[in-house]
Formats: sequence, C-alpha cells, structure tokens
Amino acid sequence: MSNIRSFRKHRGLTQEALAEKAKVSQPHYGRAERLSGGVALKVYMQIAEAMGLPLYTLFYEEISPIEIELIQAFRDLPEERRKGWVDALQLAKKEKAPSDEEYE
Repeated sequence: MSNIRSFRKHRGLTQEALAEKAKVSQPHYGRAERLSGGVALKVYMQIAEAMGLPLYTLFYEEISPIEIELIQAFRDLPEERRKGWVDALQLAKKEKAPSDEEYE
C-alpha cells in the first residue's frame, strides 16, 4: 500500500473526496495513489498540500500516518512549548537506567 493511500484512509477520505480537495480528477488521483507512471510532480504536490503533509512523506516508506500527525502537532505548538518538549527529551536521554551491576 502506498503512503498516499495509507494517509488517505487514516483520514477517512475516499479517493473521490481527496481528489476533489487536491483539485485533480479521480482517475488521475487513482494513478498517483498507485504510484503509476505518467503522474506529474505537481499532482503529488497538490495531494500533499490537500492533506497538509510535506511532499516527501508521500514517498517515504518508513513513516506512519500517526508519526506525521505527531510531527505536525509538535510543529504547531508555540515556540516555548516546543522548546520545553525538546529540553525534556534531551534530559530523558541523559538519564541512564541503572545497570544490572548496580543491583548486585
């Protein structure tokens, strides 16, 4: 399954609804979702924009729709809140779990 289809289904959209939102014909959208040849980059850009996603996420196989939503939610936070989350993450990485040797 392509990322485009996965993201579309995650949002509960039909091909027709997303095609309309992206301002492309449904058959053209279907070819894009199947990653068929002959689809212009502009179409993929319109699809990504319609879903509020960066273009690369349509083709990147290692990222799930929920990860994209988390990234977007993080980016939508005010600067101070983002900084707080980054600081907390860095602190968590510095903290080391006790080793087995420390329990002996």
